[in-house]
Amino acid sequence: MLDKVKKSVKISFIALIIFLIALIAFIPVLFNYKQILGIGYFNFKKNFISDYPEGSVGIEININLDYWQDTRCRGVVKVQTISSGNVQVHGVTHIQYEIGVDDRSNFINEIVDPAAQSWSNSFIIDVFEDDNMTCTGIAEVNFSIGGLDQISVLNFDMDYVIPMNVGDIFYVYDLPFIWISFFYFVFLFVVVHFVLKKYRYIKFEYYYTEDMKKRDKKFFKYIERKSRENQEKK
Repeated sequence: MLDKVKKSVKISFIALIIFLIALIAFIPVLFNYKQILGIGYFNFKKNFISDYPEGSVGIEININLDYWQDTRCRGVVKVQTISSGNVQVHGVTHIQYEIGVDDRSNFINEIVDPAAQSWSNSFIIDVFEDDNMTCTGIAEVNFSIGGLDQISVLNFDMDYVIPMNVGDIFYVYDLPFIWISFFYFVFLFVVVHFVLKKYRYIKFEYYYTEDMKKRDKKFFKYIERKSRENQEKK
């Protein structure tokens, strides 16, 4: 179809298509920009290990905080067992910890039955800029060395300073995002309009053959001649 239209029309149409695809591909980035840039998403993790002559056993604690609303964050504490050498880990059997900031804290005491290689728990907490969030507790991990079952009691202590005031996220990021999204989709609609307009023109040029152009040219000349003749008669 494009071989029957002018080169400049071809180039502009292809450029519009590429630009439209880029705009559409950017939509997931637009709606996930905070996660991509790490705005309102906080993560900190640490390993705690006990060493034995045959190897080691331990846990990795991963804490995620996601901005929810106002000054609140949704949090997830995930515990994953780790080991090395000739140590076979069966899983976490008991976990007890306290996580939070001063009086804003959550206490968890849970027996894990059956033992699990991975364990997680969610919570909601109010946090502010420069808050020092701590997570302290113990985890009991069941493992075996040479077929002999053993329990390792791992003490852990973590802290993380909240780098920003999550209460400002709505005003600094979410509110402008609403307007940016509005104008973005208006602009996207305009681009789609021009793409369709250009496509209709190309489609018309494709089906508008040279014979049709010659007939139309003769017809318009005929109309023009008749118009002059009628004016002369007057």
